[in-house]
Amino acid sequence: KQIWMSIFTPQIGANDEEILSPELRNALIDELLVLKKRFPKFIFPHSVAEGYRNPPASPDECIFSQTTLNLTADLKTRIAPCQFGGTPDCSQCGCMASAGLAAVGSYKLFNIVPLRKVYDVSSKVGAAVAGR
Repeated sequence: KQIWMSIFTPQIGANDEEILSPELRNALIDELLVLKKRFPKFIFPHSVAEGYRNPPASPDECIFSQTTLNLTADLKTRIAPCQFGGTPDCSQCGCMASAGLAAVGSYKLFNIVPLRKVYDVSSKVGAAVAGR
């Protein structure tokens, strides 16, 4: 049986057939980690796998959604709260950028401080300076 990781984030309440169950999602992540061993050119770090296994609870916790500005094709209308708009079900996030930045955020600077903490402080300082 073939299974594929969704490349989107479904909306809360969606029940489309391409949405993976939590069990199938974890099985797929496990399979990708096995394939990584078999095919050395397949880049899928464990930290990215963990980003898929433990996606942010909301766009407010997603480094990618917080650091990007998403616009419609007219370049005038903002897409929020993340690139998927609407009310995304972040528990099923299939966004590689979100998983990748979660991996970066989990990296410990000097093996002590997670970069996520550095980002959070930087974001708060930036918001304060901007008067938000």
